[in-house]
Amino acid sequence: MHGAPMTSVAQRTTPVPRLSLADTAPASDEPPSASLRATDAPDQAVHDLKDPWLGRLIDQRYRLESLLGHGSTGRVYRARQERTDRSVAVKLLHESLSHDAASVRRFQREARIACRVNHPNAITVHDCGITEDGRCYLVTELLEGDTLRAVLDREGLLPPERALALFRGILGGVAAAHAKGVIHRELHPGNILICGPGQTEEHVKVFDFGGARLQDSDGDTDVTGAGHLDLSHLLGRVRYLPPERLQRDCRPDLRSDVYALGLILYELCTGVHPFDDADDPLLLMAMQLNRPPPLLREVRPERWFAPALQGLLAQLLAKNPDERPANACEVAQRLQHLEQMGALLSERPLADPDDEELELEMEALPADESGEPPKLRAARTAPAPLPGLIEPAV
Repeated sequence: MHGAPMTSVAQRTTPVPRLSLADTAPASDEPPSASLRATDAPDQAVHDLKDPWLGRLIDQRYRLESLLGHGSTGRVYRARQERTDRSVAVKLLHESLSHDAASVRRFQREARIACRVNHPNAITVHDCGITEDGRCYLVTELLEGDTLRAVLDREGLLPPERALALFRGILGGVAAAHAKGVIHRELHPGNILICGPGQTEEHVKVFDFGGARLQDSDGDTDVTGAGHLDLSHLLGRVRYLPPERLQRDCRPDLRSDVYALGLILYELCTGVHPFDDADDPLLLMAMQLNRPPPLLREVRPERWFAPALQGLLAQLLAKNPDERPANACEVAQRLQHLEQMGALLSERPLADPDDEELELEMEALPADESGEPPKLRAARTAPAPLPGLIEPAV
């Protein structure tokens, strides 16, 4: 296990954890800070003494024990459920927003939508309600670990087996949401928690459904009443937004999440974002709209990538949503099929990675008697299948 301290789901940025597990504030993909260390305890204790909610019993059920973090919509506390003695996380809507009808509706919608998603790879919502003095609250499972953003920033390029295993977990949580018609809309490595990072049994949790919408709902768009694209709440998330979110009259659907999944898979495979060379949001927007991502082997020539993996990424990252898989469930099925055919990536490159003609010839060969397509590795010096590949949980 790595020596760096872990982050709770509610903790982001310094000096005070900023974004909660279900925050609806404009998201950022900046790396989260580590959880509070012993040297931070005095300042945190002073901060806690000024919080009138610490020690209070919410709705006669949840005792608030410590502040985990806060964002633009609320504060998140570690709490204990009195009757069951279970530790939970409680998000409390800010008082200033409790009198705003739109904010209350958004908070309540978050709770309703998140409750629809029941899967080991998605955060579990236990309860929601209103305090005696009219503050909305949301209760979720209490999770500790590192966000995928923190893991990638700390470790860089991940081993192939681990990268694929993490992506399968992410797919499981997002596919469960898509199966219920839930569009996450804010998928990025900062909203994915790795419980037990670096351990043998890592577990993935997709969280922060604050911006989620239902597929069949009218929802809101990113366009103002005057017909202008409203980027005020998007610039922090441009790195993982699909091209259609940057255009007028956009109503994101499940395929918008698929594009974000493609960016996450790309980063897991290469250790970098495909448009990392963009040094300002406007340039990044232009790349998202017009520039195809570099080929995997161009970014990491020291690795071997199956043509099928590059093909899958091309589909996920298609600029036109009509050219992408319909949802994460379909992506999981395609990935499972490809993994059954053989290795998708390896630390070792092919003997002749520039021989594209042989790749095309092998892909054009008919299936053998068993119906299984021919494998490129059978005709070339290529890696053996990765051990321990498991089926994605859908």
